[in-house]
Amino acid sequence: MKARLQQLSPDDSKSSHELVGPGPIVLGRGKASAIRIDDTKLSREHCVSVLLDDRWQIKDLGSTNGTKVNDQPITTAVLADGDVITIGRLHLRFRVKPSGDARGATTQDFVASGGGRTFETSDESGRERPDVSERRTGELPQFALVQTPPGQRRGLLGGRYELGEVIHQGSTGTFVKARDAKSERVVCIKLLAKRVAENDAELRRFVRGVQTAAKLQHPNIVQLYRGGQSTATKQWWLAMELVDGPSLRQVIAKYGIGNMLSPVKVLSIARDITAALEVAYEKQVLHRNIRPENILLTKSGAAKLSDFTLTRGVVLTTLQRITGSNELVGDLAYMAPERTDPDGAIDCRSDLYALGACLYTLLAGRPPFVGRGTVNLIEHIRHDAPQPPGRFNLSVPGPLEGVVMKCLAKSPSDRFRSPMELREELSRVAHFQGLWS
Repeated sequence: MKARLQQLSPDDSKSSHELVGPGPIVLGRGKASAIRIDDTKLSREHCVSVLLDDRWQIKDLGSTNGTKVNDQPITTAVLADGDVITIGRLHLRFRVKPSGDARGATTQDFVASGGGRTFETSDESGRERPDVSERRTGELPQFALVQTPPGQRRGLLGGRYELGEVIHQGSTGTFVKARDAKSERVVCIKLLAKRVAENDAELRRFVRGVQTAAKLQHPNIVQLYRGGQSTATKQWWLAMELVDGPSLRQVIAKYGIGNMLSPVKVLSIARDITAALEVAYEKQVLHRNIRPENILLTKSGAAKLSDFTLTRGVVLTTLQRITGSNELVGDLAYMAPERTDPDGAIDCRSDLYALGACLYTLLAGRPPFVGRGTVNLIEHIRHDAPQPPGRFNLSVPGPLEGVVMKCLAKSPSDRFRSPMELREELSRVAHFQGLWS
């Protein structure tokens, strides 16, 4: 369903902005916004519109001045024809454009398969996984482009996913809760940002990244199920395991510096993510994008690492955006020094640095470095030693602080050599602190 936002103010020019589903379509004043509006009262990424279940929804992205629909402040709202959205000094009337059912269009899926079998089997917990016999023979599932079988229900993404509420807007896409009409389980759909698939080369890199992510099977890694691209809208999407708890970014925002997680919890998170990185290390896979947004906590307290699908091409695009603006400083804060150089050599120790930066933030209530803009922040990351987290939080045990600081060493040769070496040190620290056996 196509729609448009008709501009009513400030000059009543009646200019309009097209909305083509399913989105996500970010509105704001930043360069990364799909609809860029020159208004200083707007945040760089102010709000996002998404077509879900044949209805357009709008979600405020934590903007400074908020988003209103019909003069009522909203967090998330379903839009009806004629509604007026207020952002900054602008009033935008939402108008539905009569058209064919874009969401019912044929979709190409890439589904994981191995040995000729589709990656759709389930274990007793209801989670999708590769066939057990394939894993026994060492055959790992691979992603391949296939056509969605005819006769599947229209109006469902990929012929099977009924989209629901927006969960989170990230820098690489929008996360949406969805119901799998085939298995009846609830999953998470990631609608990729347009910049990730802005050209054929990036699309090929992305598919290769998905092929790599499909190899990783572990309780501390968010499981990837299926993915595809709508032939009508060119929207790329991924279906993955839905984690029933917050991200570390949400935990940090909730607790802040005055009430951070206990060292026991931080050690538990470190152990879980290190276990995930061990699996990646064994498969010779780098994550390249570890940050609080990509570490999720279940209700039972386990930590899971998500978003293994970024490839080097996407990472370099992200870095170019970072160094060209102030829009992604929060992501830059977790990059190892060598990752700030497009020609820098990257290996597993770069991921260990990023994990250390996340643990530092949990302990200190702030990232290892805070800069005045991207250039200043990069200078800190490349040349300065971080203050020990114990300076900001006196309850941090010295041995745990030592582990974190070693992860954050400037030179990769001064960090832990592998996730296995980090795990051994975490176990030693926990044992001597009496935190676990």
